[in-house]
Amino acid sequence: MHCDKWGVSMGIDDLKAKAMERAMQFMQSDKGQEVMSDPRVQKAISQVFQTSMAMRAQVDGLKKTVADQLNLVAKDDLREMKRELDRMKRKITRMEAEAQGAEEALPEPPKRAPRRRKDSGADE
Repeated sequence: MHCDKWGVSMGIDDLKAKAMERAMQFMQSDKGQEVMSDPRVQKAISQVFQTSMAMRAQVDGLKKTVADQLNLVAKDDLREMKRELDRMKRKITRMEAEAQGAEEALPEPPKRAPRRRKDSGADE
C-alpha cells in the first residue's frame, strides 16, 4: 500500500489510476505536447511498450513451465477447460432437444392387453 500526501492509503489500482490521470493531464498541456513531439521520446516510449510486452510473454511462458513441472493447472488451462465444458453443455442441451422432438414425432406404440398370470401349478 502507498500513502498519499494526506496519509490516506491507496491500493495499486488506485495508484495506477492516479498516475494515468496525471500523465493525461501532462500530455494535454503545452509542455507535454512539446515533449511528446520529440522523436527521441516517441522512440523511448515505443521501446518501453515493446520491452513490457516481451517481458510479459516471457513471464507467462515461465509460469506455464513451472505449472507444468509442478503438475499444476494454469489460469489459461482453466479458462480453456471452462470454454470446452460450456460447449459440451450447449451440445448436450441441443441433442436433448432434438431427441425430445424426435420422440414426440414418433407414433404411439399400440397398447397391449395385460398379460395373464400363469398358475403356479398347485391344484386345489
